[in-house]
Order: sequence, then C-alpha cells, then structure tokens
Amino acid sequence: MFRFITEDYLKDLYRKEPFKEFKLNENEKLTPGGRQYLLDKGIKINSNLPTDSKKEEKRNETLIEETKKDSYKIITYKCKAIEASFLESASKIINEDLNLAQMLIDLGREIKNIREFAEGKIKLESNPKICDFCNEEIEITDVYIYLKNSKQILNLYILLCKLNEFKYDLLEKYENDELVKDILFNLENIINILSMTISKEIGG
Repeated sequence: MFRFITEDYLKDLYRKEPFKEFKLNENEKLTPGGRQYLLDKGIKINSNLPTDSKKEEKRNETLIEETKKDSYKIITYKCKAIEASFLESASKIINEDLNLAQMLIDLGREIKNIREFAEGKIKLESNPKICDFCNEEIEITDVYIYLKNSKQILNLYILLCKLNEFKYDLLEKYENDELVKDILFNLENIINILSMTISKEIGG
C-alpha cells in the first residue's frame, strides 16, 4: 500500500526541523507538488527506487509566450473547472478520510500550476517523470457502491474521467504543440497518481 508524500506534509516537516536530504522509502510516492517543493528548496531526494535516480538532473522548464496565451484560453477555463472539482471532491470526503482529501487538494494545486503555465505566469517542468501506473483497465461500476469507501472511490473515479477527457481534448486540439506536450507530461502524472489511489481503494 502506497503512502503519498504531499507538499503540505513536507512543509510541516521542514518547519519543525529543516533538512537537506529527504529519504523516500519503497512504499512512498511523492506527489508532483511534493517533489516540486523539494526541488525548489534544493533538497536532495535519497531513494533506492530506479525511477528516482534521475531527479538530480537539471530541470528543463519553459514559459509560454505572450502571443500564445489567447490560444490557450480553453486550457485555462478547463483547468479552473477541474480545480473546482478537486475541491468539491475533497470537501465531500474530508470527514471520512482527511489524508485522501488533503491529497486531492494537493493534486488540485498541480492543476492550478498547469493553468498558470497556460496563462504565461509560471514555468512548468518539461519532463517530470514521477509515477508509472497504467489506468486503462480501471472501470468503476455499480458493484462498488456497496463498499464502505464507495464515496471515496466514486469521487476519485469522476476526477480520473475528467482528467482523461481533458487529456484527449488537448491531444485533439493542440496536436504537435510542444508546449502542450509539457502540460500533457504533468497531467499524465496526476492521472497516474489518481489511478494508483483508486486501485488502492478498491483493494488492487
């Protein structure tokens, strides 16, 4: 069972006692926000996982040009809607599962980063390879409504479907756009984290 290390968790940890190195255990995964926080602080990620051995490489970042902002308006408003969906889902499950709700809030911030990138406000990592997980086989049916954690599962699945819809909209409308490829890299990581979380919730 995986434990997700969020940006808020790392901030609290750092406030209690500043550190220069963070050890990531085998059953732990950094959320995009968590990893970004460590990178911004210059904190070394110490992990035995093969996917984390490349994280000391220099980040490749880009900033959207002023002239292209208008063409990305659809991305901006789509992200705003998805951000609201993450907050709504978090509010629905916060009494049942505070940790899961906090993770959704953290992932919602990653969608906000994508939006602000589309608005030309911030830079975005071009290749933030973090979490490998295939979500193609996940399908939630009426069987799952009888589970004790059905509310969590359904809210996660709704978000997953919205993100996949967003992904394919981008692929269709912005084919061969290099900057949108950066968005897709980041979006895919969020999708993979959600997929892994759903798998955990349903006992996968």
